[in-house]
Amino acid sequence: MLAFAAVVALEAGVVRGQTAPPNFAGAWVFDPDATRVNADAAKMNGLALFTEKFTTEMTAAAFTMHVDLGPMVVHATYKLDGSVSKNMSPPSMPGQPEIEVTSNATWEGNTLVVTSVSASRSEEH
Repeated sequence: MLAFAAVVALEAGVVRGQTAPPNFAGAWVFDPDATRVNADAAKMNGLALFTEKFTTEMTAAAFTMHVDLGPMVVHATYKLDGSVSKNMSPPSMPGQPEIEVTSNATWEGNTLVVTSVSASRSEEH
């Protein structure tokens, strides 16, 4: 069994008098230089988890990502109340089943932290 855990953090600038959490809806582009600097400081690997671009939607209840992987678009929705969210990830190899990903999204100040865990069985050849 393979296990994978990821933490994705999106942070907004602090706005004086802001009472509602920031809204991260829109188009996002992976910045390898900024990611590398932050990952090195955190002693983590700063690779792009998805692709270089993805879009998001956000409501008071949920944060949704739409990741274009070329032949398919992966949609993942994270509940913003801290409860468990379950999404399906494409298989690592053609012909394999999708992989269930269990996540929790929480706010730490103006930072949305999504912690995800997945497990898949791989056959040894």
